[in-house]
This record gives sequence, structure tokens and C-alpha cells, in this order.
Amino acid sequence: MADDRSVLFSNESFLIGVSQAVSGGSLVAAIARSTMLVKFIGQLPLVFIMTVMVVALVAAVLAAFHLFCRKTRSLQLSRCRVERSISQNGP
Repeated sequence: MADDRSVLFSNESFLIGVSQAVSGGSLVAAIARSTMLVKFIGQLPLVFIMTVMVVALVAAVLAAFHLFCRKTRSLQLSRCRVERSISQNGP
């Protein structure tokens, strides 16, 4: 069971990292080529596309923070269980 959790945690971490890299990289590329993109698609669609990329990046960062909090909470709960069992059974 613990191996399944570690595999799932590593898969989630990888997926969140990929989401951050893709959304952040595309946002940086859009900013770097913004003058050319404005000529091709116009200013309003570019603003919309960049807004979507920023939202995706914020969502990926929040997912990473949530994953960190969940992992920290599970570690704290397991530590509390161990401390409780030691206090009940003695050292």
C-alpha cells in the first residue's frame, strides 16, 4: 500500500511539474513574441490567450501547493499515530 502511494505521489508531482513547465514556457514565449503575435492575431485574442496561460500556471502552482500540504498533513498524522501508540504502550 505504501508503494502505491509513493508511485501515485511521484506521478502527481511529475504531472504538476509538466503543467508548470508547459504553461510557464508558453507564457514566456508569448511575451517574447508578443509584437509578432499582435500583428497576426490582434491584441484582444493575444490578451485572452495569455490570460488563459496565466490561469493555467496559477492552477499548476496551486496544485503543487495542495500536494505539498497533503503530503505534510499525512506525515504529521503518521507521526501523531506513532506518538500516540508510544504513549499508550510505553517506550
